[in-house]
Amino acid sequence: MSVIRKPRTSRNASSTRLVILLVVLVIVGIGCAYEFSVARPAYSAAWDEIKTIDASSDSSNYTSKNIAELIGEPAAVDDSYRSDCVIHTYRWPSGLLVKNHEIHIVFTKLSPLLSKKLAESGDERATDLYYYSAVAGQSLDPEANFPIKQKTIVQNLNPPPVSMGGG
Repeated sequence: MSVIRKPRTSRNASSTRLVILLVVLVIVGIGCAYEFSVARPAYSAAWDEIKTIDASSDSSNYTSKNIAELIGEPAAVDDSYRSDCVIHTYRWPSGLLVKNHEIHIVFTKLSPLLSKKLAESGDERATDLYYYSAVAGQSLDPEANFPIKQKTIVQNLNPPPVSMGGG
């Protein structure tokens, strides 16, 4: 009678899978903890500050410096959309790396002539940008979030004479 030995099963493969699953679980847990204890509260606090500014009687008194102090985060600046506006984007990375929490704030510039006069006089207001609107959690809507451009209306002040009768 011959004795057949069963081959030894390797536990190495199952322990490797277990380690990988535990590492993934730890990473997801840390991401969730960061998301709910750091990223969302900071984003919500900043958005509450912006809503307070919107509710104030004259929100245009707030400059980009005032809002940067209120939010306390660095902003990505985009001035390529329109010449009279600057967009500051405040971004809080999500803990799960799926999306970022973003607040887009639109600031208006001073008129070029006034800005040049203020810069020549040494007035520090020359670099200020004034709050116009803000959006959180969605992209900017050009109709709703940007100041209305002034349109030139052409009117003929010397119309041709109108004849009132036949002839």
